[in-house]
Amino acid sequence: MSLAANFNQRFNQRVARLQQRLDQLSPRDRFALIILTIFLIVTSIGYSIWALHKAADKAQTQATEERELLLWMRSQAPNIRQSQGDQMPLNMIIQTTAQNQGLTVSQMPAGDQIQVSVVHQNFAVLGTWLSRLAEQGVSIQQLDISQNPSGDLQLKASLKQG
Repeated sequence: MSLAANFNQRFNQRVARLQQRLDQLSPRDRFALIILTIFLIVTSIGYSIWALHKAADKAQTQATEERELLLWMRSQAPNIRQSQGDQMPLNMIIQTTAQNQGLTVSQMPAGDQIQVSVVHQNFAVLGTWLSRLAEQGVSIQQLDISQNPSGDLQLKASLKQG
């Protein structure tokens, strides 16, 4: 005999015993037992739904807190980069940020400042590079952007740390 058939036979036997016991009860007791069973089923389903709702609220609250933490961390990134930038020399900051933007920079020291020259076809890339330099604590003393006959933009700037 297979396992499923054995299980089915046992289940049917137990159901038959319960049916016999239910038939032995008075109609009033049978009605009370049915009402109690329905009450327990509805209560357990209601509790399950409430527990799921509570878990969903907790997950939503946690997600909101994590999102706020991420936004705070992103807002603090310039401060962290700036403090790291103070440890590097100005020429290294310029070179590193330019390489991250895919730019080739020519540098010429001029006292405590550095004269830089960059050529690129997209103003947004140059603007982003200047923003990253500002995040690193580099100030722009003088800035000149002109367009070459080829259409490329040439940026010349005097940069100073601090």
